[in-house]
Amino acid sequence: MESQGTDRHELPAEGVILAWAVGDDGEGAAVAPGDLQPYLAGARGMLWLHVNLADRKVIRWLENWPFLPRDIRSTLRRHSAVARQDVVTIFEDGLLFKLSDFQLSSDDENPRFQTFWCYLTEQVLITGGYAPLKTFDELRHRMQRRQFAPRTPAQIFHELIDVRSLFIDQAIERLSVEVDALEELIISDQDLPGDKSIGRIRILCNRIRRSFNQEKLELYHMLRKAPEGMLAAHREVIEGHYEDLTHSLDLVDSLSNRARVVQDEQTAHVADRNARNLNMLSVVTIFFLPMTLITGIMGMNMADLPGLRASFYPVMGLMLGLCLLVYVLLRIKKLL
Repeated sequence: MESQGTDRHELPAEGVILAWAVGDDGEGAAVAPGDLQPYLAGARGMLWLHVNLADRKVIRWLENWPFLPRDIRSTLRRHSAVARQDVVTIFEDGLLFKLSDFQLSSDDENPRFQTFWCYLTEQVLITGGYAPLKTFDELRHRMQRRQFAPRTPAQIFHELIDVRSLFIDQAIERLSVEVDALEELIISDQDLPGDKSIGRIRILCNRIRRSFNQEKLELYHMLRKAPEGMLAAHREVIEGHYEDLTHSLDLVDSLSNRARVVQDEQTAHVADRNARNLNMLSVVTIFFLPMTLITGIMGMNMADLPGLRASFYPVMGLMLGLCLLVYVLLRIKKLL
């Protein structure tokens, strides 16, 4: 029955990003999609299968393979978004993780994130994403260069989390260097350069926090509330995952606070400079005000205007009266 399902729904080779197996001899190597059945059935050694979930043929293959829990397959049949899944879901044979990672196409100055999921059992790790991801690309290169030789799926998952944490820390370090430079400018009483926006740094910090904070919270609640026996086989994996994520997010919070302080100091610096400029403008205005008043009064040629030959002194009296009225009104309103 299983072989019939396999014949009807063969795994499309173009949808397999990486298939890595460790045989009985303990040596790992890439495996062709057509040779995966013994590993998926548990008859042979360990397997890591990374697939492209944007390929509908892969989705149909996952829907019809019996090694996945029924709830996961029903989710795929309903075409539910991965984002609706819990961060960690415990099944009888393994764990389903919904995680975030850096998109491979994003640059270091403007990192973007994409969700992926992975299903971890004692012998198989199946991962899938909708876009090329940076962590998986790095891990694949390490395994192909024999820099990392896993023996169990849990070891691959550990390395996956470690590599992702490394990329998070590298992104935080780059932002921290930018904040360091901006802090030095503020200390030396200089303006921030126009191409260095402190708001951009805060937005990137919020983007990192938004992508990973929910993951941290759900891991924390799972470690607290899940029965001890339920996580016995994978508690070490989840605890290590939680500790790495907590460390990275603490760095993000610290960096965001530093960026906010720099932004506040820059705002205060600009406000102080504007106040000094306005004060100088007021001094110049006061300096020229008597001359402006005298030239205005002396420029009133009443003798040349019909009917106003003897109106100079009445006009001056009216001006003084208006000034006195304004002074009284300001005193009444306690503005002076």
